[in-house]
Amino acid sequence: MLTQYLHMGGLERMIFNLSCALKAHGEWDPEVFVFDRIPDAGPENDLGPAFASAGIPVTRFLKPPGFSLRTVLNIRRKLIVEKIPVIHTHDLGALIYGACAKLLTFGRVRLVHTQHSFIHLSRRWIYKYYERFFVRFADELSVVSADTQETYVKLGIPRTRLHIVSNGVRFPEHGAVSADSRRKKRKELLGLLDASTQAALAPFLDCRWLLYMARLHRTKGQDHALELWGQMSPLLRKKSVLLFVGPESEAGRVKQLRSGIASAPDSSRILYLGTTHDPELWLGCADLALSCSEFEGMPLGPIEAAGAGLPLVLSEIPGHEVVKAYSYQYPLGDPAKGARMVEKMMEEIAAGGEDFFNRAWQKGSEVRLRYELTHMSRAYSLLYCPEDHAS
Repeated sequence: MLTQYLHMGGLERMIFNLSCALKAHGEWDPEVFVFDRIPDAGPENDLGPAFASAGIPVTRFLKPPGFSLRTVLNIRRKLIVEKIPVIHTHDLGALIYGACAKLLTFGRVRLVHTQHSFIHLSRRWIYKYYERFFVRFADELSVVSADTQETYVKLGIPRTRLHIVSNGVRFPEHGAVSADSRRKKRKELLGLLDASTQAALAPFLDCRWLLYMARLHRTKGQDHALELWGQMSPLLRKKSVLLFVGPESEAGRVKQLRSGIASAPDSSRILYLGTTHDPELWLGCADLALSCSEFEGMPLGPIEAAGAGLPLVLSEIPGHEVVKAYSYQYPLGDPAKGARMVEKMMEEIAAGGEDFFNRAWQKGSEVRLRYELTHMSRAYSLLYCPEDHAS
């Protein structure tokens, strides 16, 4: 597995889930090579310890700014010395280095590439030409959704080359369908947090928890969530708490979020609680999951929430189409409509109580089945070594 970063994020969690599933199946022995890091990222955002606990080796190499031939040579050396037959790259940065390393092994390595999103295309015009050029060296190309597939097609990549492989997701074994079970889980969660986070969260044990779980990035919509919060009725805000959970993946985003919180109404009821390696713990405590993202390749957080039996209010974007049946969705330009959807959902929760969450958990079984980890690992095994499955 070749990745640019190994910080807490949807792409990196997918690599972890895939590696664990491949290892458990026994057909492949995955390793990870990571060649960069996000500046100033805290150690709590590093997924390396999770890989170590799972027995999956991680090799790190911090490349200098710009393109690094030394990084290519390090990847090539690892491929040759360890006789690695397949290199699986994730997103454009890894594809560039993986393609160069493959060329230097004279084609002895099979290159499988997964593109998770195309956010980078809006940052630099040249990236679309990089995409068109370097995918030529991939033996297999996969995307995580129909939306990302269409972007590749618009870039001139033949549809026949593209495989859609949905990311596998870890789900809780049981849903928190009663208020008592959610309160119990909240108290358990508090016991796992540091003292300052406990102190901030403890006053809200009996409130409605609106959970916003996503990395902090300009496209992830935390600013839109604050606009929606501001449009909610004061009475509902007094009964609720808005919780942001996720790592900073773009410099300055924590500071910007804290500034936005400070200027929002009922700001004392909005908390940024850092990152987590156990999203299912937060999902078991929440009453509603919220995402106001501007773009998603595959919306990991909403899929996790739907599978956990949580109601969702989401931005109406192509990436959220996969969970449309499990959510209310609103246009990003109309936060008042989003606020009304949250209020309507809260009314349904109050009226339905345990029956509401029990129905949501039962409905979520469709999501849990569709995004089961084994489906993802089997699909990639076919791409890694198709001749073994020709029959």
